[in-house]
Amino acid sequence: MTEVILGQLRFILWMMCGGMAILAGYDVLRLFRWLVPHGAVWIAVEDLFFWGAASVPAFILFLKMHDGQIRWYGVVALLSGIVLYEVGISRPVRRVLCRIFAPIRTKLRRRCAAIFRKRKRIWPVLYLKLRSTVAFSRQKSSKNRRKF
Repeated sequence: MTEVILGQLRFILWMMCGGMAILAGYDVLRLFRWLVPHGAVWIAVEDLFFWGAASVPAFILFLKMHDGQIRWYGVVALLSGIVLYEVGISRPVRRVLCRIFAPIRTKLRRRCAAIFRKRKRIWPVLYLKLRSTVAFSRQKSSKNRRKF
């Protein structure tokens, strides 16, 4: 094989490995979401930031290998690396990580539940105190106003 073809094959392999690395990083984000429950808005914001940040290493690969020119077969190789990781490695890795981090998850959930229970008891008291303070300051300020 010529040097040009070997270079192209090397580029395709690097892009596939890059796609797998990007999705491995997404698995870390999935693990974090599993440990700490998120709402739909936070998930959307995290995804936006993650995929924006994930585009940087992909562009760096294009920059180093092809002087920044985006080649269609590089994009296909990147996407195929993502698909291969998701179909092949991701599910078993997530199962193992979930088994490892399950005790941490239960501890986190218990602590968060205790904090939220305390917060639910504290907020009404704080609200009533704040309301009475604001009402008192309004009464005081209305008495101290000068009438012209």
